[in-house]
Amino acid sequence: MFISSWYPTRFLPFNGDFIQRHARAVALYCKVTVIHIASVEQNKKIFIEDIENNGVREIRVFHRKIKSHFGIIKTFKNFFIKLQSFKKAFSIIEKPDIVHLNVLFPAGVFALYLKRKYKIPYIATEHWSKFLPESAINFTNTELF
Repeated sequence: MFISSWYPTRFLPFNGDFIQRHARAVALYCKVTVIHIASVEQNKKIFIEDIENNGVREIRVFHRKIKSHFGIIKTFKNFFIKLQSFKKAFSIIEKPDIVHLNVLFPAGVFALYLKRKYKIPYIATEHWSKFLPESAINFTNTELF
């Protein structure tokens, strides 16, 4: 199973398209399901798209954008609606053998949740160029968490 913070949707068709291509390549060798959570300007609280696309089951869960002006309140509301959305998507699939996490935040929270609750191991692929040795920006490991 792939979990990704970025993935193409009908609202953002090129968002994370490289992750979609990766999922399709992996699907040539094993069963792949992708779960992607996105916020949109909609009236419905949560709605799910569940489609088969080039050998990959793509589950996209859309939730209404949080409209709070207070940063910490908006952050907590956003986290809980994303968690609720993810749980809905996870409830309609069979338990995966492994999770491949792409783009660590915020999807990494769900990979960690699956590891702790269901003992499903995960691997992470981060696409941020800041981690490259050639990057002019240096930081310590403590800045990651």
